[in-house]
Amino acid sequence: MRRLAVLAALPLIAGAALAEPLPFDGRWGWNVDTCALARGESDMVPAVIANGEILYYESLCTIESLEPIGGEGGSAWRVSLSCGGEGETWTEESILAIDDGAGERRRQLIDIDTESGSVTVRQDCDWIAP
Repeated sequence: MRRLAVLAALPLIAGAALAEPLPFDGRWGWNVDTCALARGESDMVPAVIANGEILYYESLCTIESLEPIGGEGGSAWRVSLSCGGEGETWTEESILAIDDGAGERRRQLIDIDTESGSVTVRQDCDWIAP
C-alpha cells in the first residue's frame, strides 16, 4: 500500500529526484546479449532508469510526472518526460508497463509512446533465474 501512495503523490514532485525506487528502476537491454554491453562499446547499451531519470545511449530524460494506471498492484504508469540529448530538448508522453515474466523468465519493460504509438520492449538486465 505504501508504494501505491508514493506513486500517487509523484505527479506533485515534478522533476525532483525520487526518494524511493520505482518498480521499473534498473538496466533494460534490447536482449540478453546487449545487457552485457558497457557504455561506449555500442549504441545498443542498456537504458538505465534510476533516481527519476532514464539514461539512454545519447539522451537523458527526467520523469516529470508519473501516474499509475489501474488500482493497487497495477503494473503500468502514464509518464511525462523532459528529455535532452545531442544539443536538443523535447518532451514525451509514454506508458511504461512491466511484464513480470511470472517469475519464470526475464521481466520486460514495455514503453508505448502515446504520440506516435510506437512500442519498445526491453529485457531486465539484472534478472536472476530462479
